Amino acid sequence: MNALEMKVMPSFQEGSCSILFSFYFQEEEKKIGEAVICTCSEAFFTDGNQTEMEMSVAFMSENIHCEKKIAYLKEFQVMDEYKQDSMGRIQDFLRIIGISEVKEPYVL
Repeated sequence: MNALEMKVMPSFQEGSCSILFSFYFQEEEKKIGEAVICTCSEAFFTDGNQTEMEMSVAFMSENIHCEKKIAYLKEFQVMDEYKQDSMGRIQDFLRIIGISEVKEPYVL
């Protein structure tokens, strides 16, 4: 098996004060899949019923700058045989930037 390549494209989401990381996986010229992870303060992670505006208001009204940072999986579309390796690489990346917890599906 050849080396799995991972490319990361970050983007800042001002309304929710979060950073989206888009991950693209390939092996040689073969596309393996992609994933989208959102990182934010734990105070922003809800059950999905809050709108982006409500989350923004919550951010402004609470002192959350010292809150624990988490990540949640928004999208994970990777070929089955590469899922474990891909998720492992994502978790390694998140640990490097100081995030140790990944929550599963969440919809803004």
